[in-house]
Amino acid sequence: MKKLLLLLFFPIHGFGQNTIGFPDIINYSKLDYKAGLQNWDIQQDNNGIVYIANNEGLLSYDGKNWNLYPLPNKTIVRSVEIGKNNLIYVGGQDELGYFAPTKNGTLTYHSLVDKLKLQDRSFGDVWDIVSFGTDIFFRSFSKIFRLSNLGTLASFNAISEWNYLSVSNNKLYAHDNTAGILKFEQDVWTPLSGTNTLPLNAPVTSILPYGTDSSIVTTLKNGIFIISGSGVSKFPFNNEQTLINDRIYAATRINKDWYVFATSNRGLYITNRTGHIIQRFSRTEGLQNDNVLSIFKDRQDNLWLGLDNGIDFIAYDSPIKKIKPMLQEGSGYTAIIKNGRLYLGTSNALFSVSLQNIKDLSFSKGDFSEVNNSKGQTWSLANINDQLLLGHHEGAFVIKDNTAQRISDITGVWNFKPISTTYPASRIIAGDYKGLAIFNYINGQFKLEEIVPGFNESSRFLSIDEDQQIWVSHPYHGVFKITRSADSSYRYQLYAETKGLPSLLNNHVFIIKNELLAATDHGIFVYDRKKDLFAASPYYKGILGPQSIRYLKEDMDGNIWFIHDKMLGVIDYSKKNRN
Repeated sequence: MKKLLLLLFFPIHGFGQNTIGFPDIINYSKLDYKAGLQNWDIQQDNNGIVYIANNEGLLSYDGKNWNLYPLPNKTIVRSVEIGKNNLIYVGGQDELGYFAPTKNGTLTYHSLVDKLKLQDRSFGDVWDIVSFGTDIFFRSFSKIFRLSNLGTLASFNAISEWNYLSVSNNKLYAHDNTAGILKFEQDVWTPLSGTNTLPLNAPVTSILPYGTDSSIVTTLKNGIFIISGSGVSKFPFNNEQTLINDRIYAATRINKDWYVFATSNRGLYITNRTGHIIQRFSRTEGLQNDNVLSIFKDRQDNLWLGLDNGIDFIAYDSPIKKIKPMLQEGSGYTAIIKNGRLYLGTSNALFSVSLQNIKDLSFSKGDFSEVNNSKGQTWSLANINDQLLLGHHEGAFVIKDNTAQRISDITGVWNFKPISTTYPASRIIAGDYKGLAIFNYINGQFKLEEIVPGFNESSRFLSIDEDQQIWVSHPYHGVFKITRSADSSYRYQLYAETKGLPSLLNNHVFIIKNELLAATDHGIFVYDRKKDLFAASPYYKGILGPQSIRYLKEDMDGNIWFIHDKMLGVIDYSKKNRN
């Protein structure tokens, strides 16, 4: 079954039809990492530590702490590379070398400039560093330096100007403004054989694998090319003009079929192999700014962005996505998928969008529209008897033809639950601000039957057990069982400490795997029908411990989602069955 977990937030969106779901984005400003604005290159070592070439030196980040290591001459660090020996090679202005850890874990810089001939020591900024075989290559505009495993440095002069250096498909490439793309073979830079349609003075910004025997080449403002056995040729790439207009500053691969292009003007574009735009990230989607200087995919398949002002982290491999419905700001309260549409209930109204038939629904593209007559605070959505019910501050509604039709003006309807087990359910209960309401379902319509007399608790948390008994939990007043007698009268019973719960406060009842559970400040408690008591569940205690739990939800695959404090978690049943 298709699943989509929704965390809702609502900025304005002005760029066509983007995807409806996005991974979490974490912004790090210069106040967070305490260094310069611009971040030129990013790498990660074998221990998972991220290193960033920054205006004020080399930045390191271990997931908790930022550290800054300036170069001796205090110049901008433009490039960083992790060697096979796990040394951290960096390049600055007229400076190149490596950082190595001391015994206490701090990094110490070792310059390699003294290994250069005197006439080679004025080389400007080192823009690229590449590990290739057992050697390390450094690129400035005027020279490429090769550090051999013997510790010697050789230099290669540019024909006009070196403007790119990279490895693709185990081949080392460089680009010279007039000579075009060259390949390093047998200690010599050799122009590629075959045709060469790459324009002169078209700065190359990336060379990336495109299959096992070819590579795509991006240029700053001249489009996209391909390296193949016949040489360098123009590549028929969809949306190329969009990328040209926004200037491709860097690029990388997400997987063998998807590429991500970092631009100077409009953030990131993610495309497939033919250039079809899958997704876009910009300030609208949460980036700090749209000028992306560098991009790096880490070992967990997440993306790090070096920006013109700051650093951003995109949790791209996370299964949790946020929904951005291109609407006014508001809080999200409820969501449901019905008849190929996603409905989102917010503090402003109910909205919906059509979904595509794809595996990951968060990659559906579309514009949300407001459901007519739904303005105001929404609370819940329920699919009962194949009809979509809306719980709203102004009453109970059924959604038909993109319009909310009122079925009751009871103030503040929190939720709906079917009482009867037959289909269609003949009786439905709704929890509201002042108690409980019973609806009958007759001839395809919901009709208010009665307000449950004598029960006046706000009933936001409502469950129906297998005996058709009604359970209401109020976080400050306790748990209530409401039983309907044969004469249609109702009995109410309070469950708190005397009934096994740890206290009167912060209890929330849910039906999970056909059991009545209470999520409490001290873990999960299960209801024993024979003893008419709650008791701490050994099963859930073994998984979650005695920690505070506020919410439980069983999905269509039997996994159990929970909220602890403000953290979301899941008990995953996909690989093993509950014993």
